[in-house]
Amino acid sequence: MFRKISVILLFLIFFSLYFWIGLQAQRAGFISQNNLFYAEKALLAIKGDPPRLENAGLVYPPLSSLMTFLPSYPFTGGALIGALLSTLLMVWLGRAPHVSPITKVLFLIILLTSFPVLFLVTQKPAIVLFFTLFTLANLLLLQFHQLRYTQRLFLFGITYGLCFLAGYESMFLLPYYVVICLSIIGLKNRGYFLSTALVITIPALFFFAAWIYLNWIFTGDPLRFLHSPYSYFLALRGFTPFMAQTKRQIFASLSFVLIWSLPFALFYYFSLPFAGKKGRLVGIGPSTLIYLAPFCLLLLEVYLGLFHPSVFRLSLFLFFAAIFIPQIRQRIVQKIIPLLLVVALVWGWWAAWKSPDREEQLFARIVLGSEVISLVAPYQEIVNIVSKTKEKVLLDDAQLYSIVALDGVPQRYILPYNYEFGSALSQPSLFVEYVVVYADPNKDRIAGAWPQVIDGHLPGFYPVLIQGDVSVFRRR
Repeated sequence: MFRKISVILLFLIFFSLYFWIGLQAQRAGFISQNNLFYAEKALLAIKGDPPRLENAGLVYPPLSSLMTFLPSYPFTGGALIGALLSTLLMVWLGRAPHVSPITKVLFLIILLTSFPVLFLVTQKPAIVLFFTLFTLANLLLLQFHQLRYTQRLFLFGITYGLCFLAGYESMFLLPYYVVICLSIIGLKNRGYFLSTALVITIPALFFFAAWIYLNWIFTGDPLRFLHSPYSYFLALRGFTPFMAQTKRQIFASLSFVLIWSLPFALFYYFSLPFAGKKGRLVGIGPSTLIYLAPFCLLLLEVYLGLFHPSVFRLSLFLFFAAIFIPQIRQRIVQKIIPLLLVVALVWGWWAAWKSPDREEQLFARIVLGSEVISLVAPYQEIVNIVSKTKEKVLLDDAQLYSIVALDGVPQRYILPYNYEFGSALSQPSLFVEYVVVYADPNKDRIAGAWPQVIDGHLPGFYPVLIQGDVSVFRRR
């Protein structure tokens, strides 16, 4: 009974802290674009005109939009899932008697205060869900390897299948897990190996086929989520132009991941030689292959050009280290790990100030008490203008989803998914009082149909606000 109560209290501590930090950041004017994007999709599904699940679109992983089930507080889902994962990891560590108390305390401190973890659970709801499923799936596979419980194998297959619904890139690693399966089972009993491989792969392939079917039913294109202009893959590539040197270059990708992750993940690499079964210093085996899964995932993303260097992604190394550190039996190694965890804690915050991701820099400054310029203030100013009208507003939310999310009233807008969007686009003065445009004809349908808006002109309208790449026009 005491253990159950302590686990519940631990979860509440994690969730309360994560929620409070997300709330304070939002009150300071900081909401990540990731949170705003999925909050808008949730709004369209719940309050759209009409409210339908397909309003959220069929391009991004479907479980991602569920993470922002409270659009007014989009960080809630990430805080909830992050608290569940952190509690699971601490319970797992707590049951390892040979792991020193200082190591357990440091892991607790890192999960509560480390920048990569805090940014992940409060500002990246879709990725924290993917990382949680990915970590849990590999933990189940490790237990199958060690205990040979078939139940764990079935649970791994289902959990890893769900990974596809949270992050498409998980499909690329499916052959890697077949290799792990081969290393566990061997080829002496080919029938057993084949059945095990099917258990591992069928759930993921089923979810993949189901998603193709839904894309075909609702859009007429079964692979729309792959080659849509707003595709998950194309969007990620758009944020990483400097990754051109590593894309499709295996050695360049390998060097980048190693150098970029080494300072924070030093404890991860240090533990690698001892990741074998029972912590023995052995060659590459099933346990070591499972331990390498996060490294392989990041390497694959870099190689495919789907990766944007950011500190929060390093938290995946922390999660896997928490799973495998209980296997290490050598006392000298267990004594060194706390020192490396301290390095990770300090370096995580230092790297945030130097991060190439501007959102990470601002979040770090907000959490540490510095005043920053709000990233959402320009969008909020637009919301303050258009929310005064009782008529409709024409807007393409491919780039301007932040406006809809901050407004919270999606019925106010005529968006590309609405039936009347085409008519409003051709004759906007007959349908709307305001038109909001992103000044890029390749990314905004309104700018594509009316190129003169880039110069501040739209027939029947006059500009009331031009703010960077965004213009607001009002009907004359």
